Amino acid sequence: MGEEGWEGEEEEEEEEEGLENEEEEEEQEEGDEGLEWRRRKMNRGRRRREMKAGKWRRRKMKMRRRKRRRREMKAQYGGGGGREGERKAGKEREEEEEGDEGWEGNEGGEEEEEEEGDEGLEWRRRKRRREMGRGR
Repeated sequence: MGEEGWEGEEEEEEEEEGLENEEEEEEQEEGDEGLEWRRRKMNRGRRRREMKAGKWRRRKMKMRRRKRRRREMKAQYGGGGGREGERKAGKEREEEEEGDEGWEGNEGGEEEEEEEGDEGLEWRRRKRRREMGRGR
């Protein structure tokens, strides 16, 4: 009888160990799910931040493009707005054409040098006109 009792206890211990192992495995699985969930959550947050960063980057580039475009337009047509600037530029071109009729050019090389210098003069002339307009 003593031997049978020992065998029975061993079987019970094995069963208990088996249950404990199963519980530990379940806890581990839950832990893995928790880790996985946390990892997914972090990735979601990172993805969202990256998207936001991309959005801001695109917006910044858009603003830079817009600023550059405005600067180029101002340089080309003078201060003011779009249409008005175009009209002013047209008038200035007419004035320049009228002034050029009496003048006869020298060699082509000199003209190019003067054209580069004329851009600064034109800008100063426009600036002076604007200031005179304000002073009225």
